[in-house]
Amino acid sequence: MPFKTIHIVDLTSDAHLIKEQLEAEEIPVRLLDEDKPDLNYEYSPEMGVKIQVQESDFELANSVLVRYGYINIINEDNTIIHDIDDFTKGLSLIKHWSLETRIISFILFFILVFIAFIVSMYDFD
Repeated sequence: MPFKTIHIVDLTSDAHLIKEQLEAEEIPVRLLDEDKPDLNYEYSPEMGVKIQVQESDFELANSVLVRYGYINIINEDNTIIHDIDDFTKGLSLIKHWSLETRIISFILFFILVFIAFIVSMYDFD
């Protein structure tokens, strides 16, 4: 039966952890490109250790990865969340954070910028 890539991670240790969690659910897993750990995603999002499952187990494996927080479910109708997700994935310091953490950081940043703008309008002399 053919295998299909379900997730890509940059660390071999993360790939093995996910593999063990999927295998605990009796889902056969194979890892590709294990010999390329700690690669930089800025050059290619396809780089990293690829986690593959059989096509027949893809939906079950996807639900396991969602349950453990490796895959975030984003409502397709919410383009603001997609925009924030796409923008913050490109920032090297926070690209590996969860989507929720990146959204909260993004909102806090703009609140701080707004407060700084308001404070700069007042003359305190």
